[in-house]
Amino acid sequence: MGSDDSKPVSDERVRLTALQAVFSGMQVRADPLRSLNDSFPEKPKPGDLFFPDAFSDESVYEVIGKPMNKAESWAAEDIITGKTSDTRQVRIKVFRWPNENDDGLLVALQYTFLGANPAMSCPSIGVLIRLTRKLADWEVRNEYLLETMHHHSVQMVQLLDLTGDGRDEQW
Repeated sequence: MGSDDSKPVSDERVRLTALQAVFSGMQVRADPLRSLNDSFPEKPKPGDLFFPDAFSDESVYEVIGKPMNKAESWAAEDIITGKTSDTRQVRIKVFRWPNENDDGLLVALQYTFLGANPAMSCPSIGVLIRLTRKLADWEVRNEYLLETMHHHSVQMVQLLDLTGDGRDEQW
């Protein structure tokens, strides 16, 4: 795997295209004035355990649309009022899928729903999605939902060749 494949994509057009493919038919917009850092503790003291937020330097996007699945329904709910939010605050890291040139992407997402007060069974969503291009359109090829129980953040996101052979593995 070349070094360019292992670095996150910074091209904003590619990032927005990936978000629009993941959240098909929904309104997607960058929120340049908003930043999020879910590191814990936020300002660690010497000797503290520290859990960094892998997405703390990423842009925040608003994605508006109804929850797409059961996990999103749980994360979008206010358990006191029973109301559901349609607005996600999403942060992403996008990587080019090795050996697929510009026709494959790996998208790591971390998001919550604005105004939601969800149960601890799903306070936020972490998900990995593989996108493939079919002509001019992108489609979700694989999706892996991270454990939702007490999920607040992801500490690290990297693209690695675990076998060291430079070839795509089955996923």
